[in-house]
Amino acid sequence: MSRFSSRHLDALSAFDNDDEFNSIQNNLTSFQAKQKLSMKSKDARYTWLQEERKLKQSELAVTKQLSNSIGNLITEYEKGNYAKTNDLLSIKDQLEKFDTVESLQLKLVNDVKEEMQSISREATEHADALCAQLMLDTKETLCVAGVKLDDQYSSIVTEANACRRKAMKLLAEESNVDNNDVMIPKQLAAAIAEARVIENKMAQLNDESCGTVEIFEHELKQKLTSLKQDASITKKSLRSQDYARSRKAVENKAMKDIVSLAKKLENREKKLLEDKQSKLKSKDLQIRMQAQRVDQEKTKLLEDEVKLAEAKNNHELRLLVKSMNQNRTLWSHQAQETKDSASITTELETEATRLSQHRSNKERTMVREMQRQSKIKSKQMSDVESAREEVERLERLSVLASSVPYYRNIINTVPDIHKTTKARTNDVYTGRDASRTDFQCGLQQLKSFTNDKVFSDPKFRLANALHEVGVANSTYARDVVRQTIPRQEERTTGIKPY
Repeated sequence: MSRFSSRHLDALSAFDNDDEFNSIQNNLTSFQAKQKLSMKSKDARYTWLQEERKLKQSELAVTKQLSNSIGNLITEYEKGNYAKTNDLLSIKDQLEKFDTVESLQLKLVNDVKEEMQSISREATEHADALCAQLMLDTKETLCVAGVKLDDQYSSIVTEANACRRKAMKLLAEESNVDNNDVMIPKQLAAAIAEARVIENKMAQLNDESCGTVEIFEHELKQKLTSLKQDASITKKSLRSQDYARSRKAVENKAMKDIVSLAKKLENREKKLLEDKQSKLKSKDLQIRMQAQRVDQEKTKLLEDEVKLAEAKNNHELRLLVKSMNQNRTLWSHQAQETKDSASITTELETEATRLSQHRSNKERTMVREMQRQSKIKSKQMSDVESAREEVERLERLSVLASSVPYYRNIINTVPDIHKTTKARTNDVYTGRDASRTDFQCGLQQLKSFTNDKVFSDPKFRLANALHEVGVANSTYARDVVRQTIPRQEERTTGIKPY
């Protein structure tokens, strides 16, 4: 009950939550449970067939044992050369009844087969219930058949024991009967009678020939009895072989029918299972598609709701921003008004303080203004004095420069780059110096320079100007000449300007 209640609760929860996949899962679990029940019923049916086969084998063994014992009893009874009495007939009737037990069981098996085939032909949804009902009916019939077989077996055993006791009693009463009372054919009996007459006649003639016919008759009876026993044994063996052969044929046929029936049932079950699975798959796909459609519709509705909510929020936000801007402008206007009023008051206060300070410090400012004017006048006077002193200094310098004896010669000197000095003439023939060029050694005349090029050197011109002024020997003039950038090295001569 707990399993069914949990299944119903799962189905109800799935219905409440609108979950189609859970309902499909519940259907699958129920179908699997049905399949398990059908497999259990099949296993029970197969076990019932095995038990029926074992019961049949045990019945055949008991039947064979009883038939052998009763057959031996009949042969022992017939050895006494008695006619077939009521006891023998009753024993043979019991044997025939015992032989029909197998046919009775085969009839029950055939009935079960027909019921299974009718169920397999129906192919309805209640096949599992019919199979279960059939199993119950077969079990009941088997129980009834087992009880009947037990009753028949007990009755046959009691009757066989009674027949055995009667046969043993007759054999004990007729133990003195000679084995010579064997039934002999009429022709042989007539021939033996004629031979006995002839022997009697010959015995009258010769005594040694007597007793030969009796010996022959005795041997003939023994041979007849042995032949009869052999014939009964062969007949019994043939009968048992035919019975075993027919029984084996029936068993083989029954096994084949059972195997074919099992195969048909398995094929039918597989086909039903495949159909059920295909239906479940198609239903699952339909449910999935419906669920996807529902999800798409839900998502679309949610998107529309989100858009409406966003539009509403944006409208509210714009209204809020507008109101905030209006409030901000009002607040800023009020703040500006308050600020302007505060600034006006502060300016008035500062102006008042400034005027008061100006009144209090008027004398001090007048004194400072007079001091500033005096400083300006003194500076102007010092500048005039320094200019006058500079003029006087330049005049003195010009007088000093004119007093130099070679000043005019230096100013009026014409540059001659080809002129050699005394020192140069002294060291011309001293030898070639590797550090000098051919021009410096006097081996080659310089043709690539002019007066303009020589005096275009800025360093030379600066030195000449300083010399003209008369300050060439000062420290400042030497530093300026030293820091002046010389001309570049000449390409043709390689003479360095420093």
